Amino acid sequence: MNPQLTSLVIPTNIKSLYIECLTSLRNLKEISLSKELAHQYPHIIDKLYHLTSINVMNGTLDDIVVSYDFHLKMKSIHIPM
Repeated sequence: MNPQLTSLVIPTNIKSLYIECLTSLRNLKEISLSKELAHQYPHIIDKLYHLTSINVMNGTLDDIVVSYDFHLKMKSIHIPM
């Protein structure tokens, strides 16, 4: 993947991830992922240090798990209805 990527949409048909691939994206600010991936990798968001926006497709706020420190730096968490 391009390390200069700032936004990433992971389609809902993707069922697993190679986490190290995502953590190498040092400029990633926004990510969109399914609630299934959010459940499968509950602390992946904490590993994406520069992230400021999360979009959980087909999910609820309960599908996101982040540390308190991470929550403090977030600008938005979007849950589509």
